[in-house]
Amino acid sequence: MNWKLAVGRTAVVCLLSAGGQAVYAAPAATPLREAYYGDLHLHTGFSFDAYIMFSMKTTPEEAYRFARGEAVDFMGASVKRNQPLDFMAVTDHAENLGVAQELQNPASVLAKTDLGRRMNNNDPRAFGLALTERGTEVILRAIPIVRGLQAELTAPIGGPEGARAKELADVLRVLLGLE
Repeated sequence: MNWKLAVGRTAVVCLLSAGGQAVYAAPAATPLREAYYGDLHLHTGFSFDAYIMFSMKTTPEEAYRFARGEAVDFMGASVKRNQPLDFMAVTDHAENLGVAQELQNPASVLAKTDLGRRMNNNDPRAFGLALTERGTEVILRAIPIVRGLQAELTAPIGGPEGARAKELADVLRVLLGLE
């Protein structure tokens, strides 16, 4: 017998036995059908892009501690989730994995190279440009300008380290569920 025909006959028999009305049974409740909350794509400071673009220095261990609801240091502030995550995956890029941390570690062989010495005197976001001599010149001129702009733009709230700036940072941490 053709399987399509068998399925069709079974459906007709079911409809006829229910008086022509389709009958749907709700699945039984089960604890295995619960919603879980987590993060499946998180980069730490081991990913070159997170380190360079966002000055991220968080390690995978710190990220997992944060996910479990423990307090961790994040960019100079102690942060803690209101509730732990049910799951999390650190998805750092394989390319240049951990290179930036080695450059910042004064005891590492890499930090003792010419590039390492140049990087340890600059903002870590400058790494990409610091690979060339011209890039280093541009960065050394740009860093004080950017710092000046940061001070100028945050002056109305007491500067980047002012009480109002810290208050706004606290509010943001609460809104983002970090405290």
